[in-house]
Amino acid sequence: MAAKITQRPTAKDRANRVLFPSENDSNSNNKRKGNRDRQRWLSRFNCISQCKHIPFYSSRWASSHPVGFRYLWMSLATFLILLLCSNVVSEYWMTPAPALPTTVIEYDYYPRTYNFFSYDRYYHHVRRVELLRANSRSYRKSSVIPIVTKYCKEQHDWQLRAFPTCNTVHEMDMHHFNTESDRIRKLGNGHHRDVWEISALQNGSGGGTDKVVLKTLRYMHKFDVNNYDRHRRDALAMDRLTFSPYVVNIYSFCSNSGLVEHGGWGDLEKVIWPLGKKSHATLNLSRRDKITMALQVAMGIADTHDADHNGYASIAHTDIAPKQFIYIDGVYKLNDFNRCRLLGWHTQKNTPCGYRVGKNTGKFRSPEEYRYDEQTEMVDVYSMGNIFYGLLTGKTPFYTHSEKTALALIMKGTRPPIPDKIRDSTHQEDVALLTAMKMSHIHDPKKRTSAREVADYLEQQVEQIEERDGAFHHDNIPKQHFLGPPPVVLKT
Repeated sequence: MAAKITQRPTAKDRANRVLFPSENDSNSNNKRKGNRDRQRWLSRFNCISQCKHIPFYSSRWASSHPVGFRYLWMSLATFLILLLCSNVVSEYWMTPAPALPTTVIEYDYYPRTYNFFSYDRYYHHVRRVELLRANSRSYRKSSVIPIVTKYCKEQHDWQLRAFPTCNTVHEMDMHHFNTESDRIRKLGNGHHRDVWEISALQNGSGGGTDKVVLKTLRYMHKFDVNNYDRHRRDALAMDRLTFSPYVVNIYSFCSNSGLVEHGGWGDLEKVIWPLGKKSHATLNLSRRDKITMALQVAMGIADTHDADHNGYASIAHTDIAPKQFIYIDGVYKLNDFNRCRLLGWHTQKNTPCGYRVGKNTGKFRSPEEYRYDEQTEMVDVYSMGNIFYGLLTGKTPFYTHSEKTALALIMKGTRPPIPDKIRDSTHQEDVALLTAMKMSHIHDPKKRTSAREVADYLEQQVEQIEERDGAFHHDNIPKQHFLGPPPVVLKT
């Protein structure tokens, strides 16, 4: 019997059998299954299954031309299509931005109302770019915290504005750093900015000097829109609170830098815990000093929540802690508003809008912050109660528990324990401070006592104590609010 002679298939035949199996071929299904990955790759590479309607992408044309030649044609066609699309997109979206006006005295940080010359077209151009980048995670993370939303608008025009005075910041002389001169030295830093003490020349013929504090962005943080807005809010809040003797004064701000009032005696945290919060070593503070400190804390927060004198909060500090109160001229003044939130107005509820913060750590915060609920200015009141707890006991809240356990206890409604000695005390100062703490630690923020009510209660108690014991006198602040220098020198 003669053997059947078969011709060995060529590489082209094998490729065609994989890509274009015959309907009469009994092994076509097996070949398709056995070469699934290769077939899928080749079909995508040659654009056969998706692009049969294009003449030079047809299977007959593809089978008769080399792969490199087909790839060249596909690259050329793709380039032409993308070029056409880019021209259309650039014509519609990327219109050239008009030139900015050369002189601007006052501007809207959120340009909603188009009433300033050529800013109209410029705003629309920037808005188009923002929409194109809206899907970027890093861009969303560094974006500005909105005030105007679907149901919320600004309470006051100043919330959308900024008033930089860069010349004053640039006049600060920092050329004598790391020299024998004491005109500049670094005091420390917060999370976002370094703190410098600078001896600035006073105006007038006297030629004297006065110390101010310059805050500059730390090197590990970016000069992005998020930090610009953060320090814009810080400057706006301190500017609106200039009327309050319980808030640190601001002199100038520019971009991420600011000039504020100098305080050389340290903060409240170093008075309560001079060796650090973990040591729980406290100074021997008198009961009178403790309740006076508590009153100053409450007055600073109350003024912050009533910055516009209309009974509605427009500013929430959101980072109340003992380290935020700086001793200046007999008063512990509230400082550092770069985590604050400017509260809008809900157009349907006719109340201030709430807000959310994406990261709330530590043991000094309120239950709604740890639950990441919608928050209000009442978070400051709860944190104020923790300061009262530190003044009463000399301890930090839940100092024997880990942060994870403390957060779970706070969210359940558990409050830090009070020693029996303080709970059973009959001294008016201890009773008043304990009562103010309980008023601040109400679990439901809607039922929680406002900062103004706590401040009024403490002021009434301090007045009674001063009538009993007498008071210091000071020209700039009420006598019952005055404190002498801290018990120890806290200069660094």
